Amino acid sequence: MTTVMRHGFVEQRRARRPKTPAAFVRGMLADESRPSPGDPAKMAAIIIGSVDTTPAPKRIVLGSDSYGIIVKALTERLADIEPQKEIAASTDFAATPDGPR
Repeated sequence: MTTVMRHGFVEQRRARRPKTPAAFVRGMLADESRPSPGDPAKMAAIIIGSVDTTPAPKRIVLGSDSYGIIVKALTERLADIEPQKEIAASTDFAATPDGPR
């Protein structure tokens, strides 16, 4: 009975989680009816090849579907903060003849 109660609690917590790219990927992996368009061998080659890249990439986007999802999410985030550009700048110290503080 404890396991059932705990499982219900975990499911409720998962339902409240934000819809992040990572959550989307977990959902895709769990859904076996949606095959991934990515070739694991090609992905592994890119990951291994990135070791010799200078500077090392901060992120590696693998798969056209992933690229589209990331671009959409970042575009939405930029659109959310763009109206705050002037407000953000208004909180800077005033310029002085000697330059910024």
